[in-house]
Amino acid sequence: MSTNANWHCGNYYWHKLSRNVNFKVCLVSNGHATQAVMVVQNKASVSVRINGESQITTNFGGDQGCQEHVLEAGQTRGCYGPTVEGVTTGAGADGWLRVNYVGERWSEAMARQT
Repeated sequence: MSTNANWHCGNYYWHKLSRNVNFKVCLVSNGHATQAVMVVQNKASVSVRINGESQITTNFGGDQGCQEHVLEAGQTRGCYGPTVEGVTTGAGADGWLRVNYVGERWSEAMARQT
């Protein structure tokens, strides 16, 4: 995954299942439209399963479920919400990540670690 100046991301926080599985939420905006992205990073030495109930939710109508996926050791993957035209300010998002069938919101992980 690569990012540029259009990406505005929160910090990585570790998932309650493992300190080696980190995730963050980003908003990508080009001045005409906005897209939410949940980025998941596996720093563990083993693979983990990101379950089908993982999702990105927004306050601008861009909710999207993430496909089930095996995230290999050292891999980073994005879960992309839909692009919503006309949203350029005031956008917000949260991520719900299920790792090996254990779920947690990004906002919950952030509150637990700050």
